[in-house]
Amino acid sequence: MGGVTTLHWSSDHVARFEAQAATREAAWVKWLIVGVSLAFFAVFLLLPLAAFAIAWAMALPPVQATVLLIFSALPTASSAYVLAARMGYPGGYVAALVTLSTLLGLLSLPLALELTRRL
Repeated sequence: MGGVTTLHWSSDHVARFEAQAATREAAWVKWLIVGVSLAFFAVFLLLPLAAFAIAWAMALPPVQATVLLIFSALPTASSAYVLAARMGYPGGYVAALVTLSTLLGLLSLPLALELTRRL
C-alpha cells in the first residue's frame, strides 16, 4: 500500500514547536550578548594595554605613544550605523553597539591617558 502520509498538527504540537523555537532564539541571543561583551572587553581593556606594551617596547617618543594609546581607546565610529543600515543590517542593533562603544570609551580613554602619563 503506497499511500501519501499526512501530518496532522494539533494546536499543542504547534505551541510546543513555537516554544522550542523561542527557547533556541533566546539561547542564541544570550550567546550573542556574551560574545559582544567579550569583544568589548578585549577592545576597551586589552587593546589600550597592548598599545602601552608596544609603545614601551618600541621606546616611542611621548607624542607618538600618546597618539597610539588614544586611538587604541577610542569608541566605534558612528558612521558604522550608516554603513550597516545602507547594507541592510539591523540599524537599531548597530546603533546600540555604537552607543555602548561610546559609553565604554568613557572608561577606556582615561585609562589610556593614564598609561601615557606612566611612559
